[in-house]
Order: sequence, then structure tokens, then C-alpha cells
Amino acid sequence: RTVDLFVPEAIFPRGIKSAKRELEVLASNDLNGPLGWGNTNTRPQDFKVALDVAFRNQRPVKFFSYGGDENLPAVGLEELMRRNIQRFLKTGRYIPAFAIAA
Repeated sequence: RTVDLFVPEAIFPRGIKSAKRELEVLASNDLNGPLGWGNTNTRPQDFKVALDVAFRNQRPVKFFSYGGDENLPAVGLEELMRRNIQRFLKTGRYIPAFAIAA
């Protein structure tokens, strides 16, 4: 049996740095046209990288919300914690409460 641990400080740091560098390079050349930075989160810190790159390269920014019936319903913290424990019991995957509540 395998148990996966969620370590917030170690979430793909090289991949994120690499994506940031690539976005910076692409944004610095107007010939590349519109660029996208996909993220499922909505906290400002989660899209700060893209906003900083756009600002430095004087590029416009548009926010697109994935809409329609596919939007995830809002659920409370208690429900998220319950789901987290259920997922842990079923799969061994656990996310610390402080990471969910952040």
C-alpha cells in the first residue's frame, strides 16, 4: 500500500520556475501574439506570475472564467475536510488541513 503526502513547499518548484521563464521569454516578443496562463485557482497569488510578466512586457490581461453548468459548486471548509479524510481512507492521499484552509 502506498501513502502519498502533500508537501505544499515542494509542489513542482522546478516546473513552475520553468513555466515562468518560458512565459517571460514568449511575452517579451510581440510576434508571439496572445499568451495564456492556465490556473484553476482564484487566489491572486496563484496568477501573480502571469500579471507580473504582463506588466513588465506591457501586455494586456484578460481573465476568462470557465462557465456554464460545469462550474464547481461552492462548498464549505467542513465539507472539504470531510472529503479529504474520505480520500485519505480510500486512496492514502492526504492534504494537510492548513493547505486546504489557506
